[in-house]
Amino acid sequence: MEQWGVPSGGDWALYKGAAVHIQGARDVLVANCTFARLDGNALMLSGFTRDVRVARNEFVWLGDGAMATWGDTDDWDATAGNQPRHTIVEENFVHEIGLYQKQSSGWGQAKASQSVIRNNIMFNVPRSTAVLVCTEPGDECC
Repeated sequence: MEQWGVPSGGDWALYKGAAVHIQGARDVLVANCTFARLDGNALMLSGFTRDVRVARNEFVWLGDGAMATWGDTDDWDATAGNQPRHTIVEENFVHEIGLYQKQSSGWGQAKASQSVIRNNIMFNVPRSTAVLVCTEPGDECC
């Protein structure tokens, strides 16, 4: 029951914390981990992050969401650059999440850009998870 917020103009609310919280970092690799039986979010990228790669992890039996981004802006002005950019999320296995929070998702992106989401498997989540398909090497999905 931690403090939550609304990162964009929509109706999607989120707790800006997680078991692994990455902020103010470059060139981070989160790979080959198992995030299991956590009450909240597993992985959060917030504020300034660049070139974070999340690959070959399993996210299972989570109370909230698996992975999310939430950048900082001055109202709608993002020119200060305090948002996650150039994130790669690939080959992750996400299932049985959102046990407590029904607005959770496998991947949530708010106030972030230039993300590549490819070759992930996500099922048994309470909310529809937008899955973008990259068909050619080098394709960027935002």
